Amino acid sequence: MMTDNLALSNGTTGRAVETVSGPGVNTLTIDSCLLQRSNDAAISTADTTLVMSRTAVRDTLPIAGNDSSFGVGVALYQTTFTISQSTVERAHTSAVELVQSKGSIVNSTVKDTLSIGDPQIVYTGIRAVSSNSNPTELTLKSSTISGTPQVAIMVYKSTATIEGALVYNNMVDLAHARGAPVLADTGTITMRYSVLTENWGGGLLIRRGSGLLDSSVVKDVQLELGFGPCAAVIRLPNEVPADLKVSASLLEGCSQVGAVSYQGNLTVENSLVHDVFPSVEGFGGDAISVVNEKMPDGALTVRSTLVDEATRAGISSFGASATVEKSAILCTKFGIVAEPLDMYTANVALPEDSLCGCDDAMGACTVETAGIEVSADLY
Repeated sequence: MMTDNLALSNGTTGRAVETVSGPGVNTLTIDSCLLQRSNDAAISTADTTLVMSRTAVRDTLPIAGNDSSFGVGVALYQTTFTISQSTVERAHTSAVELVQSKGSIVNSTVKDTLSIGDPQIVYTGIRAVSSNSNPTELTLKSSTISGTPQVAIMVYKSTATIEGALVYNNMVDLAHARGAPVLADTGTITMRYSVLTENWGGGLLIRRGSGLLDSSVVKDVQLELGFGPCAAVIRLPNEVPADLKVSASLLEGCSQVGAVSYQGNLTVENSLVHDVFPSVEGFGGDAISVVNEKMPDGALTVRSTLVDEATRAGISSFGASATVEKSAILCTKFGIVAEPLDMYTANVALPEDSLCGCDDAMGACTVETAGIEVSADLY
């Protein structure tokens, strides 16, 4: 089926374009269309090959009185897709929902996803999820995501490669305890040549998964309450391992901590972590940190990295192992700090010289115990 140069604007009849499961694979091309004020979903596909280009999807609405209708802009199930030069805006709940699907979104804009007021729902710009152990595989290139009330890009038990993306001005819905502009939950995110800026609630968060932040910028976290790291990896007891590598990247203007591992594995290399400030409650202010509170598995490696102007410690370890080499820590209250936490001791190795100090008072780094506490608001 081909939909070309079509303008649909209806508020009562339901989905604008739909394919359903059946024998064989559907083929759907949508080119140069405007799909506006659809109900439930503007585009819904199953078992389909979709090519969508130069199309705008706007103002998708949930069906009134139907608790299973969410107003998703583009909903794809078991679909191979290419979306290019398109815009999805003012959808409800999620702008683009990908389930067991594979494909790319290129040169496109996702903006201003709307909440329906249900605190049990995770509101997203783009959501890539698995079903029945079949992951979604998403490639996102040269695209912009903004104005999401909770998570701009969410990857659950799936994989995403993100290149040349601009993720900005995504707001945390205060009905939720925590949001993150880019989140992998039991998934994998590779993010290169991208900018995350002026988002609320942090930058890149890896939870029970793996991530790579390479040649990218995360800066100017906006925060009213709580936790706002530029990059974080979190693992709780009885969960699968979690790891994050930050390489050749800038983390600047982060709240509470620049890059943090909470019982996960974090590597920061060839990067600059700059201007880290405490949360509004006064917690934190460390540039790079690792925390083992409930299990001893978290570890930190920092190499060839510059830390500059963190409010508290340049690098801190709370009950965890850390290695710091060939790095510089400038103008922080403390350089490298190792603090015990509950039953766990901290150990920081300095295999090759690193420099600590400020202005003319520079020297080789040493490890100190400063009596500082990990933020109670960490997780």
